[in-house]
Amino acid sequence: MVGIEPSQDSLKWGSLKSQNITFGEAVNMTPDFDAQFDGLFGMAFPSLSSAGLEPPFFTFARQRLLNVNQFSFTLGESGGRLDLGKVPGSAADDQVTWVKLVKPQFWAVNVQSIEVELRHPTLINLAGTATEARQQKRQSIRVPESGKINLNVKGVGLFDSGTTTILCPSAMATNINRLIGATDNGLHVDCSASTTGPTFHFTIGDGSSGDRIVIPVSPHQYILGDGNPSHG
Repeated sequence: MVGIEPSQDSLKWGSLKSQNITFGEAVNMTPDFDAQFDGLFGMAFPSLSSAGLEPPFFTFARQRLLNVNQFSFTLGESGGRLDLGKVPGSAADDQVTWVKLVKPQFWAVNVQSIEVELRHPTLINLAGTATEARQQKRQSIRVPESGKINLNVKGVGLFDSGTTTILCPSAMATNINRLIGATDNGLHVDCSASTTGPTFHFTIGDGSSGDRIVIPVSPHQYILGDGNPSHG
């Protein structure tokens, strides 16, 4: 937890500069907030601010400092970038799919399905152990020859630039970890999983006006090596 006092200052963001930006100046922090960073720069909606402060992006938009009131994150193999007032110059119009927000409070979209594409179709036991599989046969399924199984997920997903992990309900996380062979509550996988693990296909959008897109996430994108060559 952190206690703040509202303060104002000018802010230069790339080539843009704005006056009278209100931010929360930390005056009291609990030990669990002792992290090695300078602060939090929120991109969420103003309604989520417990102190009622307007995030800088919305201030920039209100002051008409942006060509277009939008921002974009681009994630690459060697890093990422944040663009203000535009999508990346390398992205053509036909590469951008617009998806409606479920509610203009979070960056939340409809998730139509999550499919898992396995490289080696086999008998998958989503119950965990052979004993559990015998007791709950409906949870032990054979993957079709296509190698794809549907996790029967339909709901709402949140895009959160402040979260470095993929979060989901516990039961779903358990099944996903079993599918990729993760151990220690999903913290570790065999090094070979980065090339042999399954690919997850997230279908988002409601499709009512063509705003539906399938986002594939391959194992080398969701598995992070520990930097030790002997481990992976």
